[in-house]
Parts: sequence; structure tokens; C-alpha cells
Amino acid sequence: TPLGVYWVLARNGFKTGEVSGSSQAMFICGICSAFSQCLYGGVCLSTGDCECANGATGTLCQIPPVGDGHCDVFFNEAVYDYDNGDCCQSTCESSSKYECGIEAFGKLERIKVGFPYCKDPAINCGEHCWTEISQPATLLSRTGTWPRIQLSSNGRILILSEPELDALQVFDLRGSEWVQRGPILSGPRSSNFGLYLDLASLPGTVVSQRIGLMPIALAVGVERSSGYGVQVFRFEQNDIDWRNVGDEIEACSLSQSKNCQILSVSIGQDRDHLVVAVVMMDAVKVFETYLEANEDEIWQPVDLVGETNYTASTVSLAQDGKVCAIASGVVPGEIAIHRFYEDPTFLHLSALLERDIVEILTLELDYHGETLSTHFLHDQNGILQDAFATVHTSEEEQNPMIIDWIEETVIDAKFSEDGNTVAIKMETDEGALIRIVDYSLKAVDFNDHNLALADYSLSYDGSFLGVSNQDGGRVFEGTGVSCKNQTLVSISIVMDERPEEVSWDLEAIRVANGNMTTTANVGRCANCYYDIDRYSRTNIVEDRCYPSDCLRFRYHAPHGHRGGAGFVMFVNGRHVFTFDDGSQEEQIVYLNGNYLDDCVEEWS
Repeated sequence: TPLGVYWVLARNGFKTGEVSGSSQAMFICGICSAFSQCLYGGVCLSTGDCECANGATGTLCQIPPVGDGHCDVFFNEAVYDYDNGDCCQSTCESSSKYECGIEAFGKLERIKVGFPYCKDPAINCGEHCWTEISQPATLLSRTGTWPRIQLSSNGRILILSEPELDALQVFDLRGSEWVQRGPILSGPRSSNFGLYLDLASLPGTVVSQRIGLMPIALAVGVERSSGYGVQVFRFEQNDIDWRNVGDEIEACSLSQSKNCQILSVSIGQDRDHLVVAVVMMDAVKVFETYLEANEDEIWQPVDLVGETNYTASTVSLAQDGKVCAIASGVVPGEIAIHRFYEDPTFLHLSALLERDIVEILTLELDYHGETLSTHFLHDQNGILQDAFATVHTSEEEQNPMIIDWIEETVIDAKFSEDGNTVAIKMETDEGALIRIVDYSLKAVDFNDHNLALADYSLSYDGSFLGVSNQDGGRVFEGTGVSCKNQTLVSISIVMDERPEEVSWDLEAIRVANGNMTTTANVGRCANCYYDIDRYSRTNIVEDRCYPSDCLRFRYHAPHGHRGGAGFVMFVNGRHVFTFDDGSQEEQIVYLNGNYLDDCVEEWS
């Protein structure tokens, strides 16, 4: 095989990018043999042609598929630079052919599978590091100011706001880049537009929209000489620009109250309903509007049944807009849970948590308002101490989790939406750092330059952390779901136009003497994707930990799936199941090897 030969590109015959010139090339044999073998697992056929494997291409399969945005397990070894970074989120770069972390299975178009095979020791450093998931999101202004930052529940939508410029930008994560959604949103001059804002998006388990962009709604506080208001914007999956939702909400007027000042805003949305809660110095106001085709949106005040006096800056609105939690200003530690148009229920945290609560600093409801997380100060022998807790909003289901904080000084804290993780910005002798803690007291530190000036935000499960800097914002991935000695089951569901019909069950099973026994139902979705307008054509990923290695998965869709919808399942990173045939209504899969025999247990 001659090497280092120069040749001239042909003027006629096959089309080339140039009509003349020289190029350096390496000649190889066009026929495989014992002396010219197929590479990377390829097989030499009797015809002298190579049947390539593991994604390799070329006459002798000599071209490895590395660095193309697709994780090839065969090349995920140190000798191939771990598929040239394709198997880890922080090193993968999408190409024109593949998008990082996305696979196609059968008829299914695009499935979020993540990076279950990431094992580069320089990247996969266990529970003690954060890795950046993409290139930073960059502000167009570049003024050197530190923007405010907020992540969507799934960590794939990022908001950067600059109140000094009365502007904000929204970005979507596409492959390895943050891409601006629509034009820059701007408010009236000198209105501190973007200082107070909130985002309503689909639940964190929804990782992508198959057609267009994921729908979101924004509520942004506006300061005027006459008082304060809130502007609300929507961006649906096929939009190219932001749309105003109704007129500006008038929160308060300086002519009517000297304490007219917004302290925070919250927004929630279900399929046809938007709710905005506004916290002011001396009041909490809630407004709602209905989203109907060809109808103008009109904001109406919501009368909170059983309203009492409320402290400032301690309110949370569930993202589905149906539950509001408000801390009482009369009884320290008392929280009113408002399910709209019902009498409120009250949580007495001092008694529930057995702490002498002095002040509630923050509240965070989960997506449906079933759990509530709070950062509060309590009196410990005459000393005020920080503590963090997560409780159920129903008094009948209480099993509170609590962390008493006795470490460095807390600057502020933010919870993940699921309530299992809290990010605590604190002051140390070396400067500010952010410590991410869960209720098992597992802690992961994030440290970077000038964190004292940075804003930060967590995704719904605490696996993604957004941090602002002078140029914009960066998003990092932490440890995510860690199942330790349990089984990690990842169910990826592509919805069709009838998501409200979908149900599934996960059961722990044992087999003895040829008979199968269900020992426990360990996971269930009973028509839990009922919101057809918001779940249709989405990709949902449910990551859950289960104590059994032998599970049976059953799903039910009465009319089958349409339009390429279906399920893909991974167990501890191993692809075990794909269903994309709409002719079936139920499928049973044994996750431990896919065979019933693997579930046999010898009983004495």
C-alpha cells in the first residue's frame, strides 16, 4: 500500500468540490483478506467486501464514528478518547447527523436517552463535581452587569434578565448550544423589567417537544411612577415571537397605598388557564385568565377564601396554577394552603417540625402542589438558626424531612421543585460557594469566581444548576439520579395526540414452581398525562429507583399509539425495550434480562 502519494483531482467524471488542485491521500486495498483485515469488528465476506460493525465506515471499516454526537459503546474507551467525547454531556458536540443524547428507535423519531454510558474518568467524577452541559448562554448587551437567571423545570430553557436595561433573553438548549428564543423581551424604560419574574413550563419529566418549541409562559414585574404591574407573555410550540396575555395586570397603585411595591411574582398554567400571584409589602393578590381561541384574555382577581394577614415574600404557586401556599403574618410558622375556590387548610410548621419558628424565608411548591419546601429561621436556645424542610400539603400524609443548618453563614437558598434538594449559597473563609444538599445529607459543592454576585437556579430534581456571570449564564450537571443498590429504570415515552389515555405499571415479581407472583406495585401512572393540550407530541422521561431487579412493566393505551408514538426503556443504562407498534394495547417486559426465567427464585 503506497503512502504519501499526491494526486490531482479529476476534471471530468465524478463531481468534486474543486476542478483542479492537489490533495494528499492514503491508498488502501479495496479487497479484504487475511493480510488486509476489516477493522473495528468488521467481518470480511467471501466477496472480499467488508461488512462493517459498530458504526465504522470505509472500504476496510477504517473510519471510526467518533466525535459525531452519537455515543458508540465500542469506541467508548480511553484508546479512542472515549468516542472523542460523544458519551458524556459536557464533552459531546452535536453534528449535522446526530444530536447529543438523542436516539431513534424503530419508527420513533427522537428519544431523549441521555448519557448512560459516560465513563470518562476526567468527566465522570462521581458525586464531587459539576460539569458544564453546553457552551455558555451569552447576553447580547455585554454591559458587565450580573444578570438574574432562571431555569425551567427540565433545565433545558434558560432565562437571563437585566433589570438595569429593562430587558430579558430566553434560550433553548439545542444540542450543545443555547439558542435564543424569539426576540429580546423589553419593558418600559427604568421599570426594572426582569427584576421580578417567574416561568411556567411543562413538568421536569418532559424533556422535549417533538414539533416546535416547548410552550412556556412568563410573568414579569414592572415598576412605574404610578405603581406596579405585571406583564405576562406566552410562547407556544409553533410561535416565532412572544405574545402578550391580556393587558398589564395592575398590582397596586401608589395613590392608594404607600406600601405599593412588588416583592415577587409567581405564575402557573394548566391546559387553558393561567394564574399569577403577586406578593407586595402588605398584601398578596392572585389573578387568573382563561386561554380560549379567538377570545381576548382578561385578568380577573381571585378571592382567596378565608384570607388572613400575610408576611411579605413568602408565597409559592404550583406550576399547574391550582394551589397557592402563603405564610401567615399573624402566627409564625403557619402556612395557608389555598386550593382555589375551596376553604384553605393550614400547616402549623412549628408543631409539625418541633421547632420554634421565628420567620419563614422561602416557600416552594412542587408542580401539582402536593409537597411544600421551606427555608426558615428558628430559635435554638436564644440563637437564630437556619433550617430547611419539605412536608406534604395534606396534613394526613405527613412524613417531614428536615435539615438543621449549623455550618457557615447562609446568604440565601433555593429548592428544587421536587423538594428533595436545596442549593445553599453561603459565606466561607475562602469566599462564597453554593452547596447542594439533599435530605440524606449528601452534599456537593459548586465553587466559581465571584459567586457572591451571581444568581443561581435549580432544575426540578436538582440535577442541573444554572449560574449567572458577567457575560451571561452557564448550566452545569451534577450527579442526577443515584440509585445506589437499587435499579434505575428510565422510561422514555413519546406521546401521541391522546396522552390522557396512557397508563403504566411497574410491578416487582417472583416466580416459583412455574407460577409468577406479584410482590408489590412499585410504580404507577394511572392516566397521569391527562392534560392533552400540553403533553401531546412531547417526549417524557421518568427516571426512578426501585428496590427490585426483577420488574414487570405494563402499559395501556386503549386506542393504540398513533403517529410514531411509543415507549423506550432503559435499565441501569441498558436498553431493554422499544415499542412503536400502535396495534397493541399492552406489553409485558421482564427487566432483568427480558426473560421470565431470570426472575425465578428458589423458595424453600
